[in-house]
Amino acid sequence: MKPPRSRRRFLRPALALGSGIAVLAAVTCCGQAGHDPVASPTGSAPADPSSGTSAAIIPFPRPLTEEIKKIEEESKADKSTEQRHAKKALILKTALGDVLPQPFTSEAAVSGVPHPADYRFDTSKKLADPGYFPEYFHHPFNNNPVTVWAEPQGLYDYRGDEVWVDFANAKLGGGVFGNGMVQEETMALSMPQLADAAAIGYVTRTNGKPGPLGSNPTPLVLTRVHRTIALDPRLYGDGWEHMTLGDVKHYIHAQRPNQRANILAVAVEKLNGSTTQQTALDTIDDLFNTFVAAYTVAAEATPKLTINTGPIGTGDFRNDRRVIYVMQHLAAQQVGGITMRYWSLSDTDKTQWDKAVNKIVSDWTNDKDRNVKRLLLLAHDCLSAPQCA
Repeated sequence: MKPPRSRRRFLRPALALGSGIAVLAAVTCCGQAGHDPVASPTGSAPADPSSGTSAAIIPFPRPLTEEIKKIEEESKADKSTEQRHAKKALILKTALGDVLPQPFTSEAAVSGVPHPADYRFDTSKKLADPGYFPEYFHHPFNNNPVTVWAEPQGLYDYRGDEVWVDFANAKLGGGVFGNGMVQEETMALSMPQLADAAAIGYVTRTNGKPGPLGSNPTPLVLTRVHRTIALDPRLYGDGWEHMTLGDVKHYIHAQRPNQRANILAVAVEKLNGSTTQQTALDTIDDLFNTFVAAYTVAAEATPKLTINTGPIGTGDFRNDRRVIYVMQHLAAQQVGGITMRYWSLSDTDKTQWDKAVNKIVSDWTNDKDRNVKRLLLLAHDCLSAPQCA
């Protein structure tokens, strides 16, 4: 019988970086049959943000306006009482019409991980094979200092020109043009340039299978994004579906002047909701790697880094809130130079969860093996135990 994976780590030889490169597929059209590629203001197609080039200007607003036209056409045939298409078209058109100042020239740009292979798990290999883990997993954990501020309220206020984490789907925007009205969709609906990027078809994870380590992270940073409207919280979830079109219009509020934000789109994997999977080593590895990739690309795109984040993936994706906090904290320590403003976090939870972080780091400090793999094994052992502090 094979030993559990958490114990088999001690049997593995040092691993080398795999030669394959996971390339982020940045779609350069609106995702509709018969449409020509979307041209940038310079006449060229938008660059793949994972190519290692500088940030690519997002062509605006053509992809979004074409998506709105499509939704409006669909609304004409929609005989349902919910009238989802008409409501989404209304919100998107209102947000686009409130972009300021006019005349408006968009400077929003998108950038991705310059070297996606740095964050690639090659699960086609066996655990003991070279290249299964990202190369940095074999290097010492950096253990940089991190400041975390607890924000007990659940909804971002977008104060300051900071970085705001989009709890993204693998396809940027999720259900922004469909039935969705949760965290990512409300962000995109209130930010025309983010909705525009969703219409282009950018993705935040590689193709793969569901579950931990089923795909690899390709997070995106979108800079100089304008937030032009605020949506009343009563629209959130399925609230908007039970309102009339007039009610929805009443709950859209112009944001004047526009707020400007930098958006960090991050997608975590969906779990089955069991405690066993929430604290499994594969889940720990995947989350840490995803957040390290995300914070690295954010740090490269924006100086003086303050990241506004929260319990990403703890709703429909069924991740554990404590695990998500701990892994974001450890990832920020790995990257360094980060202040986190963590939303929907009580002081009580922060105190308890910081004890888990401190326990994991203390165990790592006292261990003879101080690489990232060892840190994450200690995190798994701590988080899966009845008491982790």
